[in-house]
Amino acid sequence: MTEQKITVRAPGEPPVDYVLGEGAVVIGRDPACDIRVPSQYVSRRHIRLEPREGEIVLTDLGGRNPVYVNGGAITGSATVLPGDSIGIADVVIDLEGDPAGSGTVVFAPPPPASTQAKATAGTDSGIRSVWRGQDLGPGGTLSIMFTDLEKSTNMVTELGEREAYQVLKLHNQVLREQFQAYRGHEAKRIGDGFLVLFASVRDALNCAVSIQRQLLATHSPEPIRVRVGIHIGEVLWDENDIFGSAVNFAARVSAQAEGGEVLISALLREVIAPSGEFGFEEARTVSLKGFKGEHSLTPLRWRD
Repeated sequence: MTEQKITVRAPGEPPVDYVLGEGAVVIGRDPACDIRVPSQYVSRRHIRLEPREGEIVLTDLGGRNPVYVNGGAITGSATVLPGDSIGIADVVIDLEGDPAGSGTVVFAPPPPASTQAKATAGTDSGIRSVWRGQDLGPGGTLSIMFTDLEKSTNMVTELGEREAYQVLKLHNQVLREQFQAYRGHEAKRIGDGFLVLFASVRDALNCAVSIQRQLLATHSPEPIRVRVGIHIGEVLWDENDIFGSAVNFAARVSAQAEGGEVLISALLREVIAPSGEFGFEEARTVSLKGFKGEHSLTPLRWRD
């Protein structure tokens, strides 16, 4: 029997990969579930996945929020295939096909949550994948990008659940394609945005420019406008999270950005400006919560 791999993505948590065995597994918020998903929108026992040869039978166990497959709501049971995407509110479960050599968590039996996090760190899904396996110890100087989808909270009301899910799915797809193309590491998903780390300032800025251009050219029921903020500095981490003053500063920069804008810190501009590769709009001076004084932030010029 061909093993089936799934990737579970929940807000505020690193993506966790599982390889399903031959038996059915239950996914929900309850710690007693085979795969626990820490989201308030997921019911205690929400869905069951039953692997079969080349496919998986998905059963809705009656959770309070609907279950979507590729944007379409299901009732009862449905067959899902490699490449399909299952959505439950803010949680996405991707079916990724053959897991050989991917360094995933093998599901049989389920490890504790702490073991799952340890299994992911140090594989190609972990933070150190930014340096292709080079161990820099407890920290490193990186370009830190935060993204945020503008007006995401109003999207369900204005578009309805199905259309809003499709927009969010398209947003995630475009951004993740660019993260991969420019060697960014998705360290964390935060609500409808991402925290991404880059070993190269050039890669971070090119990625941000490409994100905005791709979104501008994307056909969507609702224009997808993303705020992007980037800073550079020391990053610290443990097995489950990253932290540090530079991370907090990057988050504040992102909060100052407007939809469709790439906003960078003065330090990052100082690092990259001598290259002459990037254009800048007029800088603005702002106060940032938690940081003393006034700070100069510069929008990156990305439109042709």
